[in-house]
Amino acid sequence: MQRTIGSDLGGFVTMRMQMRLAAFAFIIGWSSLLAFGWLALSAPASDFPPIIVTDSLLAACGGAAGLWSWLALRRAMP
Repeated sequence: MQRTIGSDLGGFVTMRMQMRLAAFAFIIGWSSLLAFGWLALSAPASDFPPIIVTDSLLAACGGAAGLWSWLALRRAMP
């Protein structure tokens, strides 16, 4: 029998499914941090400022998702 989590979901989400979701969020999060961070840092000063702010916010969200998923994967490891 597989271990389940999330009693609010009726035990539908298994630990394996949670780890796959966290691994997917890990890759997407850190990739977006790198991509949008590069766009924000390499933008010329003549660019439209809201675009630079948007890139910075997307990079921060990607970093937060990557960090959250890394902590979730680390916590799930035996």
